[in-house]
Amino acid sequence: MQNEIVSLSAENTDLKKIKDIENRIERHTEPYITLKNDSIDILYCSCCWDYEQKLIQVKSYDSGKFKCIHCVNEGTYDKAKHEEHLQRERAVFRSLSERNRRNHW
Repeated sequence: MQNEIVSLSAENTDLKKIKDIENRIERHTEPYITLKNDSIDILYCSCCWDYEQKLIQVKSYDSGKFKCIHCVNEGTYDKAKHEEHLQRERAVFRSLSERNRRNHW
């Protein structure tokens, strides 16, 4: 009986923590979540939360993209930053193509 009480108390505590986190979750159009009133905006994987109720921090890249190291979910967290990144890549590619054309002839 005592073990059952301890087990149920632990389960109740876990459910309260999950409910508290659910109340703080902010969903975004891309598959990541943040927490309301978080002093630093940490991006978490929405897939890991939805399926496992785990807050797994995603890896954010300077290109405006992110990737979850746990489930490999990925997306864009900053579209403007991602577009700038793509423009820089295109400029480098054009420069290399131009250089190859000059060296070829």
